Amino acid sequence: MSFIIREQPIPTAPGAPGWDAFVQTVEARNAAQAEAYGAAASYTPEELILNWTDPNEPKRLLVAEVDGRVVARAYLEWHPNGSDDVAYHGIEVHPDHQGVGIGRALADRLEAIARELGRPIATAYVGHPDDGAPPRLVSPTGAGSVPALERAARFLVARGWELGQVERGSRLELPVDPADLVTRIAMATERSGTDYRVHRWVGRTPERWIADLAELMTRMGTDAPSGELEVDDDTWTPERLREREDAEADWPRTALHVAVEHIASGRLVGFTDLEVPDDPTRPIDQGDTIVVREHRGHALGMRLKLEGLALVAEAAPGHPCIVTFNAEENRHMLDTNEAVGFRPFVVEGGWQKRG
Repeated sequence: MSFIIREQPIPTAPGAPGWDAFVQTVEARNAAQAEAYGAAASYTPEELILNWTDPNEPKRLLVAEVDGRVVARAYLEWHPNGSDDVAYHGIEVHPDHQGVGIGRALADRLEAIARELGRPIATAYVGHPDDGAPPRLVSPTGAGSVPALERAARFLVARGWELGQVERGSRLELPVDPADLVTRIAMATERSGTDYRVHRWVGRTPERWIADLAELMTRMGTDAPSGELEVDDDTWTPERLREREDAEADWPRTALHVAVEHIASGRLVGFTDLEVPDDPTRPIDQGDTIVVREHRGHALGMRLKLEGLALVAEAAPGHPCIVTFNAEENRHMLDTNEAVGFRPFVVEGGWQKRG
């Protein structure tokens, strides 16, 4: 099978020049991701273009074409406000076109571009289809493993990548029992005491909380477990957060937010966010969840998770499930998720290569 590798200009919006090719890249992406994640990783081009046009997360996009049709994509992403050394790599080849050298050719081009950019540390998060059978590659943290003989794992090891962390994808079936949810929120509130209060909102962040939320989002890069991966700090400012929220105005997803305030200081000390697709048959993504180190041990993570479920029931009922990802060494958050009802459905490797 012959194929062509080329760089693809990123469209500025749906329907802009390059849009048809971008749609084909998403089709290839979704088919490739479904091998490990199932439907949980399927997105529409209209949903994904927001991240591809974010000036704070610039990207380069490569495609592989067979007979004029895009059958694979690869991308490089970096954070101008983060580490000067790190770039995030991704390669996704449609299952019908794997095993013919497309992945290797894309990887060679990505690594060359990263060298040109002066970013020698490559990071990738890869879902691994897993039946639990040996042999295993164990995370250097000692928590979690990936199947050593799985196709993507063998590909990465052969190219000099090292496993730095294992993440667990978990899913919570909806709806949850409303009476049980009320009871559990009351119990978590009692455990956390009178020093904290919870705030919930849909869409744009109230002006009162914009600076605090930006700081918490920045701390996701420093406080969250990162295993043996070199962390790329990603700085958020109130201005950047507002720009992102402005860009989400026509996004076919709705952002739900829950945050916890330390009453004495008047500052937010934890938050979680959820992204809800307009299509009610699709899963909800729970993204960042953090309680800053200084305020852990007060059941605040549990309150955030439960209050998030309450907000979903009010603002976005009818979706089949919520999907979230956590480091396997983050036992406290996994305990919280399991207590809420999340169950594992995929293993994801955090890989790194130092060029």
